Amino acid sequence: MGGARWRVLVLAGIFGVGLVGWQTPASGGMARLRVAAVLPAEANDLTWTQALHVGLLRHQREGRITYTYTESVEPAEAERVLRRYAERRPDLIIAHSGTFRDAVFRVAAEFRDLNFAWPSFGSRDRDTNLAAYDTPVWEASYLAGVVAAHVTKSGKLGFVGGIPFPGCRAIFNAFRDGAREVKPGLEISPVYVGNFVDIAKAKALALSLIDRGADVFSICGSGPARGTIEAARERGVWAVGYVYDMSPLAPKNVLGSLFWDSYKGIGELLDDLQKGTFRPAKYYAGKAKQGITTFKVNDEVLATLPPSAVRTLKAYITRIERGTFDIPISFD
Repeated sequence: MGGARWRVLVLAGIFGVGLVGWQTPASGGMARLRVAAVLPAEANDLTWTQALHVGLLRHQREGRITYTYTESVEPAEAERVLRRYAERRPDLIIAHSGTFRDAVFRVAAEFRDLNFAWPSFGSRDRDTNLAAYDTPVWEASYLAGVVAAHVTKSGKLGFVGGIPFPGCRAIFNAFRDGAREVKPGLEISPVYVGNFVDIAKAKALALSLIDRGADVFSICGSGPARGTIEAARERGVWAVGYVYDMSPLAPKNVLGSLFWDSYKGIGELLDDLQKGTFRPAKYYAGKAKQGITTFKVNDEVLATLPPSAVRTLKAYITRIERGTFDIPISFD
């Protein structure tokens, strides 16, 4: 499998691989949903992949699903891995990367009686048996921008993205708009790596922006996040984590993380599968108002932040939850 590792996860006391684990009934006699995921990086990457992984593990612990996954899958290998899972006929196959788009659409078209899902990342592209679920951390990025405006000393912010997909553009736009809502004159400079995995290039780009005065960064993509956090740690500036809590990588320099709660987000999709209302497959947006996405401040640095930053962030979150404020989002 080109170096990718297969792992079958089952609850304690249940042994076996493949369909053996998938045939286990849930508590109360209801059959668990059999869920397979194709992951683009290691399951414990502290970012995009782990965000989904921990949510599915929780659903498994609660007896709702039996979960199988393949990690570190390259885009060129995705179609083969997806087809191999399809031949095992689970209830749901998740292709957890926008770079798997073509592969999952081809395999879903070949196996019309099976259910698939992929992270559309700003688009609504789906098929009758292929759902699109969003990880709308662009809403969280607006909140990160609000906090960044309070902590910047230079008045210059940076953004390091992977590829200027609509979702990445939305994350940048929201970060810019949130920051300028607090301080209209802030300068925000975006750069793009060209992919979502090149940590070294991301770090070099972040360092170049730091040399030009940027002292707070938002990001789009796992590799860009890791590279930017490395640069922030070396130069003593702030960086934001991506989709999951990345503060362990630099406890004193990660301002907070754009956070996606996959337990809630994927839970809606699982609800439809169990109720038989999955088809035609839907677009699952997930919103800050539902608590599916938010900006989580790093507890390690909370006491060092200006009180106004925390106070303003809490005020925005309260307004969002009450429905009195909708975060402005643009994918252009």
